[in-house]
Amino acid sequence: MVPTVLMVAEKPSIAKAIAAAIDPRGAFSSGGGATTVYEIDAPFRGKPAHFRITSVAGHVFSIEFPDSVEDWDMVK
Repeated sequence: MVPTVLMVAEKPSIAKAIAAAIDPRGAFSSGGGATTVYEIDAPFRGKPAHFRITSVAGHVFSIEFPDSVEDWDMVK
């Protein structure tokens, strides 16, 4: 199974720039929605990976996660 690398940028233009830096040929797909999600298959740490690159929209004032996902060491 190929791991997915999630990258969340501060704004849409930065997400687009990151996607272009990972794949300079521009051979990435993007999905619609509240924010664009760029999807790219490229190496990560020398192994195949699937990148999903997006951005936030608006301002985050607080973050509350359920107890089941509070331990970031358990996230894979």
